[in-house]
Amino acid sequence: MYFIKYICSAENSALKEIVDCQAGFSGTLRISLSPSMSINFIKNFLSDFYREFPHINYELYEVPIDEQTQQLLEGKTEIGIANAPLKQSKRFETLFSRKERLVALFHKDSPYLKNDKPNILLDDLEDIPLCLSRGCSELFFSVCSDSHIFPQVMSINTTKLSAIAWAEKNTGVAIVPAPAVELFPANLVRKEIKDERLFLEMTLSIVKGRELSQVAQTFINYYMQNK
Repeated sequence: MYFIKYICSAENSALKEIVDCQAGFSGTLRISLSPSMSINFIKNFLSDFYREFPHINYELYEVPIDEQTQQLLEGKTEIGIANAPLKQSKRFETLFSRKERLVALFHKDSPYLKNDKPNILLDDLEDIPLCLSRGCSELFFSVCSDSHIFPQVMSINTTKLSAIAWAEKNTGVAIVPAPAVELFPANLVRKEIKDERLFLEMTLSIVKGRELSQVAQTFINYYMQNK
């Protein structure tokens, strides 16, 4: 089934590349990515890539891991940016991986946590309202269970931005994955959760043995030089 859909998608992509060339564009970059990673990915990579290659346009699909896997295998997208292992992992080649730690974000006037320690311990998060991004919720619950900690989860959100919105309004503490370079609103305090189990692995993957379009290969070369 994946192969048939891939053939149809490849034909459509070839036709689109012809149209793009005729219109003066260099092509379309098609990426599947985890919802919690999309904003940071656009800010840190795609915006600069666009400035360097202004005639490329984009199709970004912010979807869960299962759907990322399906889109890549069917040829709907060429690159996967994920914060959890793709399904059918043997069919993919991971070109880059990086650990992203879970952090606690809370309002500077928060009644739940104070900005008086350099980091947060898992014990500090018990009995306060937590807002999780869905991409890290399973890991967080597993680590809490292993540590016999019972968190008070107020909200589980599809996107990281939604979890952070609760913290901005001072109604809870957001637990989200974040690279060290990511910036947050000025009214929020960021604290790393000191537990070596609390990290997600961000990966950039492609389908094994499948030839990439010129625009996808151009982006991968750019990403590897600027990661």
